[in-house]
Amino acid sequence: MVVLAVLVAAAIGLTAASLYGYAWWQLGADDIPVLLDDTRALGVEGATAPADATTLLVTTTAERDPTVPRGPELVAPVWLVQVGGPRDVPAVLLLPEDLPVHADGDGARTLAEVQLAGDSSAMVGVVTDYTGVRIDHVVSVEDDALPTLVGHLGPVPVCDDAAGCHEIQAEEARRQLTEATPEARAARTAELLRGLAANARPGELLRSPLATKRSIDTVAAVHTDVSLRGTQVLDLARTLEHGPPPEVTTLPILRNPQTGSSVLLEQAETLFQRFAEGAPLDGVTGDEGLQETIGEVPVAVLNAAGIDGLAGRVEARLTAAGFRVVGTGNAVFEEGAPTVVRYRADDAAAEATAILLAERLPDARLESADPLPDFEGEPVGVQVLAGANLDDGA
Repeated sequence: MVVLAVLVAAAIGLTAASLYGYAWWQLGADDIPVLLDDTRALGVEGATAPADATTLLVTTTAERDPTVPRGPELVAPVWLVQVGGPRDVPAVLLLPEDLPVHADGDGARTLAEVQLAGDSSAMVGVVTDYTGVRIDHVVSVEDDALPTLVGHLGPVPVCDDAAGCHEIQAEEARRQLTEATPEARAARTAELLRGLAANARPGELLRSPLATKRSIDTVAAVHTDVSLRGTQVLDLARTLEHGPPPEVTTLPILRNPQTGSSVLLEQAETLFQRFAEGAPLDGVTGDEGLQETIGEVPVAVLNAAGIDGLAGRVEARLTAAGFRVVGTGNAVFEEGAPTVVRYRADDAAAEATAILLAERLPDARLESADPLPDFEGEPVGVQVLAGANLDDGA
C-alpha cells in the first residue's frame, strides 16, 4: 500500500510538473522594453500609480495571424485596469479604439492604428503619455479566448439583476460578451474571470490533464509582458475571485466632427488623477459635469440671416439647454449663409462647449476662430452666427 501511495503521489507530481512546464513553454510572453525602461515608461513627467497596486493595460484583439506583418486589430476599447493597494474595488477605465493619441514621430493616430502597428511598447507609451498613469503590465487577449475557457473549465456561475444567479456555458458567454455595451462587457468579463478562477483549482485541473492542456492552449491566446509569463497571469486573474465587481467607466471625451480631434473634458483629467492615486472613480462622470462645462463658457449669438428676432430665439433655445449666453446682436447679413459656431482656438472648454452647442443647432458648422470671437469688444468663448436654417417661425 505504501508503495502504491508513493507511485500515485509520484504520478500526480509528474503530471503537475509536466502541466506546469507545458504552461511555462506555451504561455509565452512579449518582450516590452518600455516597461523595463523607467525613462521611456514614464513618458510625460509625473506619470504615477500606487506602488502597492497593480496597473494593467489590457487590449482585446481579433485572432492573431502570424503570416500578416502587422498586429491584430482591436475589437473593443483599451482597458486601463487597477487592482489592489488602496483600492477596495478594482477600477477599469475604457479608452475608445478611435481615441486620437500622439505617437513618437508619427503625429496623431488612433489607438486602433497604434495597435495595428503591432508594437506593444508604442501602445504603452501613448497611453502613459495621454493619461499620466504608470503601467505595470500589458495583457493582450484574443476575442474568443474567454468563452473558450468557459467551455473547458465551465459552466461558470454568474449573477445579474434580470436573471438572478445561474450557470452559463461557452455559447451563452460568447453571446453575452458580443452583445454587451463596452462597460457591461468589462463587468461581465470580470465576473467570468472570478468564476473561472474558482473552477481552476489545482486538484480539479489534475483530475483532467487533457482538459487542462486544452485550457493552457486557450490561454496561449493571452499575450503578456515577461513579468507575467506562464501561470502568473492566472494568479492575477485569481485576485478577482473574492473581490467585488469593478468600477467601470468610459473616458469622457468629445470629438470635433470638423477636425476629427478629441477634446479631453475636465472630468477625464480627474479620472486620470484618481487612477494615479488609487482613488475611487465614482461620481466623476455624468451629465452634471457636462452642464458645468457649458455653463462656464460665455456664448454670444449673432443674427447672420437678417430675420427679425432670430438671435433672440436661438438665445432662448440655448439658455434652456444650460448654455451661458451673454448677449445677442447682428452680424453681417448674407442671404443663404449657413449657421457657424466659432470657438476660441486652444481652449478645450470653449471647443467642448461649441461641439455640444452645435449638436443642438441643425446643420451648424464648427470653426476654430482666428481672430478670437468677441461680443461688443469683449472676448467670448463661443460665437454663434445664426443662419436662416435656424428660423423655425416661432
